[in-house]
Amino acid sequence: MKARTAARLAWAAAAFAATVQLVALALLLLSLASPVFLPSAVELTSGTPVAFVGFLAYPMVGGLIAARRPGNPVGWLLLAFSAGVALTNVIYLYAVYGLVVSSAPLPGAETAAWADAWVWIIPLCSLPAVLLLYPGGGVASPGWRWPLRLCFAPAVLAAGIGVALRGESGHQILLGEELPSRAARVLEAIILPFLLVLVLIGVAALVVRFRMGGWEERQQIKWVVLSSTYLVLSGALAVAAPQLLPPLAGEFLSTLGFMSVPLAIAIAILRYRLYDIDRIINRTLVYGSLTIILALVYVTAIVGAGTLLQEVTGDHRNNLIVAASTIAVAGLFRPARARVQAFIDRRFYRRKYDAARTLEAFSSRLRDDVDLENLESDLIHVVRNTMQPAHVSVWLRT
Repeated sequence: MKARTAARLAWAAAAFAATVQLVALALLLLSLASPVFLPSAVELTSGTPVAFVGFLAYPMVGGLIAARRPGNPVGWLLLAFSAGVALTNVIYLYAVYGLVVSSAPLPGAETAAWADAWVWIIPLCSLPAVLLLYPGGGVASPGWRWPLRLCFAPAVLAAGIGVALRGESGHQILLGEELPSRAARVLEAIILPFLLVLVLIGVAALVVRFRMGGWEERQQIKWVVLSSTYLVLSGALAVAAPQLLPPLAGEFLSTLGFMSVPLAIAIAILRYRLYDIDRIINRTLVYGSLTIILALVYVTAIVGAGTLLQEVTGDHRNNLIVAASTIAVAGLFRPARARVQAFIDRRFYRRKYDAARTLEAFSSRLRDDVDLENLESDLIHVVRNTMQPAHVSVWLRT
């Protein structure tokens, strides 16, 4: 396939997936605007309107990768995943709109409800394939081809189960609650665990690539690991601590985590600012640890000092304690950041830490050393230890 033809096909697929997702968003907004559509039914969809808009990052990134790197199947798999999820959203929301919101059942709504019982498994099959083929587009070794061939078996089995149980009604959407059919129960009991095993195999393939691959491939894997970690943490925070976040903050936080994965894949495969990942990880570790430490100090100061003040004075007002704690945390920021940064560099970036120490020691000796032979020897030693070049030579102008 020519590069221009592949680019046109990639952007056409991306436009199709984005358009279908926007149709799903329109159906969701119509359903939310109806008094018949209960709020509990929103949880049965793939997210809120914010998440629907954030999902558009997947077809856009898939189209960009497929257009720029048509030989890499990761971009095409992202497009397939995007189109599959968008179609699944439309199928489900059309069933909701046609069976619950509409005053009379719409044509094809029953069929959409039946299809929704099993069609959602199909786009998920591309996820283990992406893990097995990322980042270069090939498997890590010939032994990983068998898991790759099995990736789309759950889709075939799901379709077969759906057709075999066609006589049953699909998801019965009654009063905002979803009652799964026998097909859905079979999928959740058999096919979903099988798909989970394939995902774990894909993760194992990434671990093998990281251990056996070169430095550039490791940088590419770090991007996906960091974005996946942020996705898990943001989702867990949005679910576990909704009382600590404003109403829309949790949705935006989880949506940003969902969008970070395709963006990280695009950076890794297209190699745009690929080598900034170590700096990003370093800053994430430093400021994440610093935030936790200062938050604990702040809460401990407010609770401890506030309790003590109330026992002594009997006054439950703690405005002074809050102000003093805020000033103390602000004063601790710089020294705490320096200590955390030094610990992170010493523990996780030992090579960089040793290089900095070596340069500091050489700078202190440089002020007192006037012998050119000693200076040349020290300079060569420092360059070899810090930069590790293949060859070092010193040229002195006379």
